[in-house]
Amino acid sequence: MKRSMCGGFLLATLAGIVACSGDPTGDLVGAGLTIQANPSSLFMAQDETKPVDISVVDKQGNEADITGFQVVPGSGVTAVEDTAFLPTNAGVHLNTSKRINITGTAPGATAVTINANGTTYNIPVKVTPTSTTITLSNPAPAANEPLTITLPSGYKFGAGAGASVGGAPGLVQSVAADSSSIVVLLPPGGTGAVTVDSVQVDFAPGVLFSLPTPDSVTVGPVTPQTGTNSAASAPLLTLPPADDGPLVFFDAGTYDFAGANGPARLYKFVVADSTDLTVTLDWPSLEDLGVYFYASDASTDAGNFADAGGAGAHPESSTSTFAPGTYYMGVTNFSATTPPYYGITITTATPVAE
Repeated sequence: MKRSMCGGFLLATLAGIVACSGDPTGDLVGAGLTIQANPSSLFMAQDETKPVDISVVDKQGNEADITGFQVVPGSGVTAVEDTAFLPTNAGVHLNTSKRINITGTAPGATAVTINANGTTYNIPVKVTPTSTTITLSNPAPAANEPLTITLPSGYKFGAGAGASVGGAPGLVQSVAADSSSIVVLLPPGGTGAVTVDSVQVDFAPGVLFSLPTPDSVTVGPVTPQTGTNSAASAPLLTLPPADDGPLVFFDAGTYDFAGANGPARLYKFVVADSTDLTVTLDWPSLEDLGVYFYASDASTDAGNFADAGGAGAHPESSTSTFAPGTYYMGVTNFSATTPPYYGITITTATPVAE
């Protein structure tokens, strides 16, 4: 009579299961400790303070008591443990989490190093500037005198570069090829610290800042151009070559040319080749100004006027295509008062063939 072996096999299998019935992940508890930071990186302004919470976890995500805790700040930041931060559970203080307060003291890209439980973690920190220093070619320029403003190393002007004094923007004449400086006309009569606009720093590309500076200027008063009351004596504007830098200037005075669209100050310009002309007019007060273009008779409208808004609406801007010929531009004032000055920016471009 043969005996069945099934029972023997079943007992052996059950014995194997019992032998392996412990926690299969038990050897991971407390193993592979790593530091975790929340947040894991910081982007902050100079003199700003932000907290970062630190914990140490094993491969299973279990928090471990923190030992050998050390904080090493990089250059341009301070990092101090917040000893008042005491995480609790059921009324018992835990040593599984710590908080550090990081303060940016100087612009730059750096890191704060955390040492704990025999391991290391770096928290990347970028500290953005809240001001900067500049170099001025002349701290006391006359009105309409080009002023070169140079940024310090590591700073560059981005799109929309500019400068202002007392909140009044200047007119940018050109930007250096390496974007380290601009040539600008600052507003007449402006005095005080200069603010530079659309500035970027090397360690934060694509982020633009408006930065006050401790550097001050005093700009002279504007001298009104003469002859603006007549087509025969209108000042001649020399247009820049197509697709080159703009023509910029400030002017002021009386509006005593009897223009077809209202009292104006009249300027003459000559177009040698078909040109797209974009004109922008801005002023610092609440008057209602506009720009109108006239043919060589100084009375027939010859372009798209820049007068889309009413009183106080500015800047005004328009683009017109001019065939070769002689034209006039009238800055027209529809108000009973006159602004202390106005600024004109004229850019040229080659018309796009249709």
